[in-house]
Amino acid sequence: MTKNLPALILAALAALVITSTYSNPTITVLDSGDHGEQVISIPVTRSSLDRDVVYSVPVGDLTSGHTLLMQTEFETTNDLGYNVMVASYVILADSPTATQGLEIAEANTYNVTPDMHHGITTKIGSLAITENLADQYVNVIVYSRASRASTSSTLRVEPDYGRLVVTVISNG
Repeated sequence: MTKNLPALILAALAALVITSTYSNPTITVLDSGDHGEQVISIPVTRSSLDRDVVYSVPVGDLTSGHTLLMQTEFETTNDLGYNVMVASYVILADSPTATQGLEIAEANTYNVTPDMHHGITTKIGSLAITENLADQYVNVIVYSRASRASTSSTLRVEPDYGRLVVTVISNG
């Protein structure tokens, strides 16, 4: 399997959306950039699910008829010696720190085991905008949980091992 499969899927989806929906498309690609992570670690909790924004990309004002396509990847490291659940989702929100908003990619989870040591999360998603929205952000949210967690347990977010890319498509 190719390492760039999510990007290839996103490009194919973009081509499909553009050719079937827009007569004169305008395409804007936005990127979190190198070292775009907003956190260096994620708290691991026993029960509460403290959510953190790993990446946020401003997409500005959106109007009905815009389509958002996104692809993101980030890596976490488990040095704790026990399994840790990692969950993530992607939203459109009105703040770069918001953890609630319109869903772009639904939440899912997996365990990062001590043997794995590193967990790589990859997500793709799309959202058709149906109303006018001012000053918007695409945020990648992550949280983690383990029954053996202490108050100081964290997963490390590896710097520059991923990014968020958002494509905004509109009728020009």
